[in-house]
Amino acid sequence: MAMSLVVMAVAPLLLLSSLAGAELNPGEAIGMPNCDIDCGHMKVPYPFGMGPARCYWPGFKLTCNRTGKSKTPRLLLGDGTGTLGQVEDLYLRSPFLSVTRTGSVEIDAAGKGALGSSVGEDGPYTLASRANELTLTGCNVQVTLKNGNITMASCSSVCESYGLTTTTPEILTRDSLPCSGSRCCQVDIINQIMARGKDRLVYAASYNVEVTHFGLNRSSDESRVPTRVFVARKGWFEQVWLATDHPDRPNRTPSEDATLRVPIWLEWEVLGDSIEPADRNRTAVQCPAEADRRICKSNNSTCSRATVGYTCFCDDGFEGNPYVTDGCKDRCYYGDLIDTANCTCPLGTQGDPYQRGGCIGLITGGCRHICGNVSAPYPFGVGQGHDCYQEGFNLTCIDTGHEPARLFLDSDMVTQVLEISIRNNTVRVLDTGVVSTNISRPTEGNTDEFEGSFELSTYGHEELPYSLSTHNELILTGCNLMAELSWESDGGIVSVCGSFCSYNDIKQDDQCNGMGCCRTRISMYNNSMRSQFKYKLKWFNKGDTAPDREKSAPIHILIAEEGRFNQGQISSKLPSEPVNIPILLQWEVLRGFSTASVVKSSRSDCPREVSDRLCRSKHSYCKRGSRGGYTCHCRTGYDGEPDANPYVSDGCKGHNLSTTGKYIIIGVGIGAGVILSLFAASSISKKLKDRRAQILKRQFFENNRGQLLRQLVSQRADIAERMIITLEEIEKATNNFDKARELGGGGHGTVYKGILSDLHVVAIKKPKMVVQKEIDEFINEVAILSQINHRNVVKLYGCCLETEVPLLVYEFISNGTLYEHLHTGESRSLSWDGRLRIAVETAKSLAYLHSTASVPVIHRDVKSVNILLDDTLTAKVADFGASRYVPMDRSGVTTMVQGTIGYLDPMYFYTQRLTEKSDVYSFGVILVELLTRKKPSSYMSPEGDGLVAQFATLFAEGNLSEILDPQVVDEGSKEVEAVATLAVTCVKLRGEDRPTMRQVELTLEAVRASNQDGLASTGDEKFEENVIALNCPQADDAMSTEESTRQVSMEEELLLSSRYPR
Repeated sequence: MAMSLVVMAVAPLLLLSSLAGAELNPGEAIGMPNCDIDCGHMKVPYPFGMGPARCYWPGFKLTCNRTGKSKTPRLLLGDGTGTLGQVEDLYLRSPFLSVTRTGSVEIDAAGKGALGSSVGEDGPYTLASRANELTLTGCNVQVTLKNGNITMASCSSVCESYGLTTTTPEILTRDSLPCSGSRCCQVDIINQIMARGKDRLVYAASYNVEVTHFGLNRSSDESRVPTRVFVARKGWFEQVWLATDHPDRPNRTPSEDATLRVPIWLEWEVLGDSIEPADRNRTAVQCPAEADRRICKSNNSTCSRATVGYTCFCDDGFEGNPYVTDGCKDRCYYGDLIDTANCTCPLGTQGDPYQRGGCIGLITGGCRHICGNVSAPYPFGVGQGHDCYQEGFNLTCIDTGHEPARLFLDSDMVTQVLEISIRNNTVRVLDTGVVSTNISRPTEGNTDEFEGSFELSTYGHEELPYSLSTHNELILTGCNLMAELSWESDGGIVSVCGSFCSYNDIKQDDQCNGMGCCRTRISMYNNSMRSQFKYKLKWFNKGDTAPDREKSAPIHILIAEEGRFNQGQISSKLPSEPVNIPILLQWEVLRGFSTASVVKSSRSDCPREVSDRLCRSKHSYCKRGSRGGYTCHCRTGYDGEPDANPYVSDGCKGHNLSTTGKYIIIGVGIGAGVILSLFAASSISKKLKDRRAQILKRQFFENNRGQLLRQLVSQRADIAERMIITLEEIEKATNNFDKARELGGGGHGTVYKGILSDLHVVAIKKPKMVVQKEIDEFINEVAILSQINHRNVVKLYGCCLETEVPLLVYEFISNGTLYEHLHTGESRSLSWDGRLRIAVETAKSLAYLHSTASVPVIHRDVKSVNILLDDTLTAKVADFGASRYVPMDRSGVTTMVQGTIGYLDPMYFYTQRLTEKSDVYSFGVILVELLTRKKPSSYMSPEGDGLVAQFATLFAEGNLSEILDPQVVDEGSKEVEAVATLAVTCVKLRGEDRPTMRQVELTLEAVRASNQDGLASTGDEKFEENVIALNCPQADDAMSTEESTRQVSMEEELLLSSRYPR
């Protein structure tokens, strides 16, 4: 019996959130002197190390493999020979290591197996506890995971009809997950740390698995659900299974399991090198003095006792590598530590806490004028004394120490302050006053009006110095209705707006311009702050049809700062709770001076008594406000500073120059002009260079038909907003086209790996040249390809047109090409079932491009190099650089021949007539490649025939076994002949004799289904009509000698032609 153990582990659940996305700080990546710490993108800190033994602590050796197919160096565990292979991440703050292994661990016929390692039984690694689970699939079977003689986990899986004799596979579908004991079971793995003499837990990455069958008919049980054992992180089994399982196919095969790349999280601790092992019977966590001195070498570090070894940590306020001398560095100079990673200036100060003298005091006379990142200049203030603020301007600052401090208008902490402007006399606050109503549209016989009320969160501040600014607006969403907003107190109209909809039109933009959403400014209320409103809704028509009512936008009424919300934001954010809406308040000083001084003057300016008392700065003046209060302002020439404040002494800073002063300034300016002239040339040159760069980008954009692309995608807003990508975004994604980001290259350009601002990992193709006269066609095709959405087609995210040659941005696929997986140079490659599945997925994608996509697309360069495989070996068709679209009313197009020798359709080569059957020919060559594992572009038989001609000849003679891959012969059966027949049909010389890709897809699905214990009766006559009859020919009914000779002749001429290689 053949079974497999696939092992995977992750860090404990309590650390997952802290490790997610973590990476080494520069201070942590410190190695021993004269030791290499770089391996590709990975940094190797001590106690880990590479090279000589002096570079790492015993047991922590790593190996950097800079050879192999991948251009990126790989960091390997130990000497790189064990099954626990590539290191993905490692951490010092928490002792965890992430590695991956390829394939599975074989378990013998007796049901026993072990996870081997290249680190030795006394190594520093073990599986992380309480984050892994043992998963078993099968019928009437039990699995036990042990470390030494200690059982770490065990579970049993049973099937219904115990003892049933059957050979029919049972499908483990989504409904079977999570595993509950029927056909699969799962249980947590816990490292039980116990001291029991020789039976104590061995602290190493080596574990034993025992499988026991308790069913009455073991063979039948194996046929129903194959027995598999997984040790993996919680949730991994479901994710992998759902990514590859389909309701209409049996369970995954062991050969598919063997191709998985499995990440594992290990715990580690320092031990060995004559250091006394930790005493697990002691309750104290402190380390022995020798261990502390030899392991934790840095000052300001702490040694902690682990299971049998020790780990080190930098003390609070320090960061870096505690395992090397002076590795822990002081984190904060003149600041306060607020958590384990950050520090801040002391309370009442602001600035740079990492620099000497970087924190500047903000408290004067016991008053606070800053709260978090919000400044509250006088007349505002936070404090107990009334001299901290003008009457009515006292604010509340809430600082818990666990999150940024927040400023509020009142002690009830209802209205949060975002920004205070002395220059504009405004306060920006967050409000929750939103009406989100589910009012139904009126029907015949019902009233066409609805009334209601709402209030802002500023309700209760009527006597304070605030009023609603006219820079707010009423916003209404809905269809064919009008909203009238009025003050609750006196019924005065605040604002009115109407929103209309046309149910037959689709709104393309999110702007609030009267279609489905309207907005109008509100009027000023001069008496006092009013926060309570009445609203009246009135519909323009009623009795709409039910479908029209269903299309109606939901009704929302709110007041928000002008320009802060558009319709898209409203629909996405409302009516979620709580909803925070920014609004703008106007303020003026109403109190703090006698009534007599106010009554003395009815002019627009201020009484002298008020001006002297309120506007304290020398260069300031006073203005009367709209509600009878007053505001202060700095005079022209003294208001240039951002912190200019007329309410405090010397708050208005600047200069009002006399005539003499002006002459002095002129003289100084002339002298400075002489000095500045030395820099003028370089400054002008830089500006001209930047201007030329901008002009060049615009010119490239126009030359590359950027406006045409905008027009083509303008009908699809979701595509238009991401389709055109700027050069600045591309340069950031590729680190200015850094060579380290190169994935590959060739005669037509270079491909880079990049990360866009939305965190999508992409492949960016930078061609070397493009034919300018074909640029319109290229842009048209880009617009079409951007709308292709198929799981087996690499997604085109967009393009950059601001360079001489347009850049294409594709979805990044990480697991290489089908060509690389087939032609490995080893005796065995992809399993036959895996090749058949890849063929089906590729056929699906091409059939979709030919017939299902909005506009038919011909790929024109189908080959194994252009079929990418993801981590689950799912096929993705890529490289549409040569693709052409075909209008719906035409059967083909005439174009310059382009393709790859060995895959190129001979009829297309001679006629230059490109049809969908050209892709069918290329796909047939891929089927031949999957069957033979021979390279179509370079294969030559002893008789001088190419691969296709040789394959067709042997097929006609009935000697196909001479060219088939031995692995296919071993693993396949009758379906191999069926696929070979289909391949020969696809590569027929005449295009009309070839099937369509839809027929190829359905035929392959039927072949694959028959390979999995018979094709179920579908009852679909249309399906049966599209399946090609695959009757394998004998020698006497093979293709005619004339046709065979013609095809060989064609291929010979193709090999001699070098005018159109890719």
